[in-house]
Amino acid sequence: MKVASMAHIPWPRLVKCHRETVPPYNWQEHIDYGPYREKWELEGLWTLARLCRTSSRLRVLAERALYSNLDLSDSRIRARAFSAVRNSPRLAQHVQSLELGEAYMTRGEFVVLTPPPGTTTNTTHETQRQGSIPAFQQWFVDLLGAMHESPDFAEEFADAWPAYAITVMPSLKYLDITMPNDTVMLPSVFRGATKCDGKTREPQSHHSSQGAAGKPSSPPVATGPPQPLSQLEEIIIRRVSEVKGALQMKSFEDLLLLPRLRKIYGFHVDLNTSVSIRTSRTSNSLVHVDLRDSLADAVHIMDLLRTCPLLRTLRVQWGDSMVGDSELEWHEVGRALTEYGSNLEVLDLDCRCCLNYEMGEWSGSLCSLKSLWHLKHLSLPLDILKGSEDELRELEVLTESDEEEDGDGDCVGSKADPTGCLEELLPKPLESLNLYSGYEEVDWLRKCVQGVLSSRRLSSLSHVQLDGAEWLGLAVDETGWERKNTDMQLRFYRTKPTL
Repeated sequence: MKVASMAHIPWPRLVKCHRETVPPYNWQEHIDYGPYREKWELEGLWTLARLCRTSSRLRVLAERALYSNLDLSDSRIRARAFSAVRNSPRLAQHVQSLELGEAYMTRGEFVVLTPPPGTTTNTTHETQRQGSIPAFQQWFVDLLGAMHESPDFAEEFADAWPAYAITVMPSLKYLDITMPNDTVMLPSVFRGATKCDGKTREPQSHHSSQGAAGKPSSPPVATGPPQPLSQLEEIIIRRVSEVKGALQMKSFEDLLLLPRLRKIYGFHVDLNTSVSIRTSRTSNSLVHVDLRDSLADAVHIMDLLRTCPLLRTLRVQWGDSMVGDSELEWHEVGRALTEYGSNLEVLDLDCRCCLNYEMGEWSGSLCSLKSLWHLKHLSLPLDILKGSEDELRELEVLTESDEEEDGDGDCVGSKADPTGCLEELLPKPLESLNLYSGYEEVDWLRKCVQGVLSSRRLSSLSHVQLDGAEWLGLAVDETGWERKNTDMQLRFYRTKPTL
């Protein structure tokens, strides 16, 4: 086939061998199972790269596929691949997905990857032809000059490499980054991107690269090409593997305000942000937050919901004692959800590995979630919704002694009846319910589940799952439902619509 005729081939067909390896189009699978890269797929990319050397016309067609997803986590190809992008703004514009890997590197690697002192960003022939790179990158290059000679650059500028890599690629939509806790440069990059709304602005002076105490001054906001990360839609954040504890999200909390960011996936992070206290700005784009092996308490969950009022998915899987611990005050979490989580469609709170939960050192309950009018999928332990067994036994004693209810809302009335009323705490639009754990008191558990299965109000509910309960031999009326027992799980599927 002649190269001239290849221009008429549909783009997805021409680069099919590449498209099937692109993680951002299904990042949930990418996170769970890792990037799927078979040998033949990599060989297909190498073949495409070799063909680029035979024809300039084919090269134009294929460059977008070769550079749209850049993996710099492999130290063997990092320098060559990054240098190609750094020296060609045209190629840098093609990069939409970037995987950086560990941020740490030796001084020798750092010097090779970053420009020497005195370098300007508009000296290459291609850059002169296409227009100068944003002032932000020149600000960063000026700052890098001091790092080349710094005796303590590994400690002082641990995040310099990922921060510089990001500034070179202004069209990023997907980013997988492993961050150290001592972030110095990255917060400035995030902060700069939040000031860019796609409108032309007057560039600020960047003659002074260092602020007080050797820390970087605020970066400029430039005209022309987009600000780094201003196009970002999804990000995966990881903690450096050699570091114990959790990555402090407070140090880069401006990430929540990126203008186009829609999804955040975090591993071993501590959600200790205070954006809503510091500023009145909110995110109009962030709809999905998924934190695994992480930490979060009520105050910071509220801060996240206040900062991101359009949030539709919130998943928090607490880490074990190796990550740290969280104060679990479920009444306050429930209040945050009720006041600021009205747009949530998916809520997943898995605290089974949290040390405070395992030790029983938690308090309160979420109480009613009926006000979450859009909630369709709910996953959590039963006791954080209704209360611990000790609390319910105390309420049962009070009920038997004919103590009056307060009558101020759903919370007190429903908790006063520990054997039922679970369905009264759930929102009407709910489609699936996954209880990570139940009560050791089998009769309580049976009545809770039975109330949900028999509910006429929860007409949209089609799937109920109870983990770790297969051995209980739980007997309930399954009218209109089908039961499946698998691997310590009870699953119920609706077979008949509610009349």
